[in-house]
Amino acid sequence: EKPLPVICSTSAASLKSLTRDRGMLYKDVASGPCKIVMSTVCVYVNKHGNFGPHLDPKRIQQLPDHFGPGPVNVVLRRIVQACVDCALETKTVFGYLKP
Repeated sequence: EKPLPVICSTSAASLKSLTRDRGMLYKDVASGPCKIVMSTVCVYVNKHGNFGPHLDPKRIQQLPDHFGPGPVNVVLRRIVQACVDCALETKTVFGYLKP
């Protein structure tokens, strides 16, 4: 039995597509108990290049080479916080974030 990864869309069409791609039958998945597998991610930091006018290159160089592996929400939160922490003006960078 293959566990399904967490997906953003829970529509029947998306579930059918996901199960078909994994060689499973949709009816088998839909009728059985739902199993959720938390995906983990690892995001690597490119410290070479132009960081734009809002980030301090010296602070960027002090970041770890990667964030994770870990749950998507945790890694994303740490990356966003790191970007805000590397800002020349925190208020400006924070203003670019959308809820």
